[in-house]
Amino acid sequence: MNSRRPPLFRKRQFEPVIIVTCVRWYLRYLLSTRDVEALIAERGLSVDHTTVWRWAQRYGPELNRQLAEQVKRKSSTWHM
Repeated sequence: MNSRRPPLFRKRQFEPVIIVTCVRWYLRYLLSTRDVEALIAERGLSVDHTTVWRWAQRYGPELNRQLAEQVKRKSSTWHM
């Protein structure tokens, strides 16, 4: 195990970048977990669709929170 992993990803078989990519594809593009499994398989990795679902349940809210902090808030006022 890589001891330099963020605490959120410690004791995981896959690298954080793989986990985040799978969760991002699943949530952003509304792919099924089997679609994500197939896309990852095309890249030479074997990840079960139930694992992708578990990752989405575990890391989805955290990714949403982190992205919400980075996204610039939009104003409801329009200027012409």
